[in-house]
Amino acid sequence: MTVVAFDNTLHTPEALSAEIDTLYARAPETLLVGSLGRAILFGLLSGSQTTEFDYRGQTPEGRLGMARDIDAIDAHVDDSSFVPYPLDNTVFSNDTVELVHEGSQWHLVSRARNFAEPIRGEVMAPVEGKTVFSIPARTVPLSTLVALHGINGIMRDKDQDTLLLMHALVDLQDSKPLPEAFYEPFERLREMNARAFATKMRRLYRGFVPLPIRTQLLPVTRAIKTVLH
Repeated sequence: MTVVAFDNTLHTPEALSAEIDTLYARAPETLLVGSLGRAILFGLLSGSQTTEFDYRGQTPEGRLGMARDIDAIDAHVDDSSFVPYPLDNTVFSNDTVELVHEGSQWHLVSRARNFAEPIRGEVMAPVEGKTVFSIPARTVPLSTLVALHGINGIMRDKDQDTLLLMHALVDLQDSKPLPEAFYEPFERLREMNARAFATKMRRLYRGFVPLPIRTQLLPVTRAIKTVLH
């Protein structure tokens, strides 16, 4: 995914709406994750799609001088063709963690850990709703977003905050969460990733290098990660 500097003349609610509409026109099975995916569930369960952004003192259009990225699963499109907001369809489609959809079956895969297990269809069942600015979109069940959070083995301070917000949403659900047993493959992969040498190096790096410098070095560190896995 490309990091894009925020420009308030380009990164508008209208541009985000048009881009998400285009994404669904090209890849109808797309599931939003990340903050835009969570916004769907915040809207459905708390009545406010901007709860997380308000909590962080951010806008949906951008953060820390960067344009908001659109994190997606099952979006089989060329992410480089999406502008002005960067589309990241590799967030859960990489060597460390990948959600593979073949027909009606989903698998949780990690080539880096030599791991592959089938997961229940209910875990990835689409949840229809609206993300920020009331843009129609789809995500996965809340318990699945919780299970995916930090599955790469790293949990930053902001990730901990997000997890607390999602756990608060659990109490607002009318229906019971999916059984914990459905998510055992996610927990096994999380533990494997947490023990990996590359993960430990990334924790050290994040602990010592300030965020502005890490942002500038993203093209370099992403290249290194593909080697270290």
